Amino acid sequence: MTTTQVGKFCHKKPNHPSHNRTVPAEIATTELFQQRVCREESNPEYNEAVKNGVRNDYQQDIFDTTQGLPLAIVLLSGLLRTKEYPVEWKAVFEHLKSKQSKRLDSILSLCFDDLPYDIKSCFLYFAALPTNMLIEAQDLVCMWMAEGFLRPKEGLTMEKVGYRYLKELIARHLINLEPMDENTPEEELVTIQSKVHAFLQIEAQQVNFVEIHNSDDIPPLSAARRLSLQNRMEKYAALANPMPKLRSILSNFEKEETSKEYDVADEDQEAKFLRVINLQGLEVGDKLPNEIGDVVHLQYLAVTSCSLKEIPPSVGRLSSLQTLDVRDTEVKELPVPFWEIGTLRHVFGHRLILPKRVGDLKNLQTLDTVKPDDKYGWDRNTLSKMIQLRSLFIWELSKGHEKGLVSALKKLKYLVTLTIHGDSIPSAVFSTKTSLRRLEVMELDGMLIDMPCVEDMDIKSCLPNLLLLSLENTMVSQDFINKLAELPFLASLTLDGGSYKDEQLVFSAGGFHSLRRLTVDLEELKKLEIHESALPKLADLDILIHSNDLNIVILGKNDVVEKLLHEDKILSKKIQRTTRSERTARRIGVE
Repeated sequence: MTTTQVGKFCHKKPNHPSHNRTVPAEIATTELFQQRVCREESNPEYNEAVKNGVRNDYQQDIFDTTQGLPLAIVLLSGLLRTKEYPVEWKAVFEHLKSKQSKRLDSILSLCFDDLPYDIKSCFLYFAALPTNMLIEAQDLVCMWMAEGFLRPKEGLTMEKVGYRYLKELIARHLINLEPMDENTPEEELVTIQSKVHAFLQIEAQQVNFVEIHNSDDIPPLSAARRLSLQNRMEKYAALANPMPKLRSILSNFEKEETSKEYDVADEDQEAKFLRVINLQGLEVGDKLPNEIGDVVHLQYLAVTSCSLKEIPPSVGRLSSLQTLDVRDTEVKELPVPFWEIGTLRHVFGHRLILPKRVGDLKNLQTLDTVKPDDKYGWDRNTLSKMIQLRSLFIWELSKGHEKGLVSALKKLKYLVTLTIHGDSIPSAVFSTKTSLRRLEVMELDGMLIDMPCVEDMDIKSCLPNLLLLSLENTMVSQDFINKLAELPFLASLTLDGGSYKDEQLVFSAGGFHSLRRLTVDLEELKKLEIHESALPKLADLDILIHSNDLNIVILGKNDVVEKLLHEDKILSKKIQRTTRSERTARRIGVE
């Protein structure tokens, strides 16, 4: 007898052909397929019809096609969820039955062939990246854009088209979206299954899409358009052979204590045509070579190197550059000519000094993270021309520099993410004058200054689409929290140390209608009071650092109580339940 395992079901398959049918395996296959085949956005009645059809008409076909392999089941469900049920489903099964190759290979090939033409190149690009690693969605989209895979269409920017393609690949189960808290598409992380990755590498090399090498000896590759160097452990690599068609070079080296060096030997002429340079885990010295300015077609430049400290002024000659990423380096300042490049769309760094005077950066969408020049600061013109900015991360904002920010915020109407760390943060980020109506994520760490009368603030009108808010060292009041409770779509609220100045925090009835996650990290808090109908959709309550004197009062019945009792035995001892009648009686007694 042979043993076959499907998910948690393990059964023995008899040798007699009349007993080859194994019900537990088919049930496991059907259940997994049903879970993955329906789209959330589809009509519930349609989804129910599909589930019934799977159960009544296609259960045997699905099992025969996938042989109960979980990956095959998931991929098949991703393919069929794009097909009209039931007519097109029948054609898919007939096609797969006609194939003589292994079931998984046939399904993978059909999934790839079925992709829209525009998305195929984006999917193949995963072959140039290592497997078993988290990939930032924004990095992928920026590289796709530099490669020329994306074009604006239907009124969408190239970035939005890229995120639409990424969403389609996720919906088809060809790549996986890592589960995270509330985030924007730019912050999402994706992975690819190793067998899918192996299929892509074979497919990509067959069509000369990318050459992938793991060894030190890189053979002549005159036709290579993209070169991916992965998991190398040598210290030195030289590309000494002509590569006249090379347009992209990507490296992903394992980290080790000794440095690795990279050299493009005698290839200056070919290097001029590069569009993408992505060097990860590679030591390049403390300064990029001046010749980087000769790569005039370069659109994407990313370097991960703890030794890199300086970018040469010649980078200003990269007149087509769209993305610069120096986050994991020691680069703190970029040359002035860099900030004159009009094609810039995304700049990633760590506390980069943004000069007072910059060029006409009207295409810039991401600025992460920057700080004002200590000597000259910013004025009203520094950020005001960045009218397409969607993500802005500011570090070390100090008093005197915030006025330029306030002036700019009036014009940055496309902001989706705003993060500010500093000694003083203008309260104008919560005023209607800034018009941040598209803002979804706001993280503030610093004292809110120039705070108007809270009763006069109209936070609901200023931030109607805010989903996530994190406060630290802001020292807001209970009245301010009550104003936040009016935000219609706020799903996550974090109150970190110093964010709240009172000793008692109350969540009253009728507020925070959409809040699903609440994190409280207030060591000085003495009392937390939650009313019966407050926080109706709360699913996750985290009370981190707290005072030994903290008292938690729950007025009436609230599911939050049960969650606390179940998850934290220490906090559960601090909970006091109070019914409405008891509260009324105490009030009458006082009177």
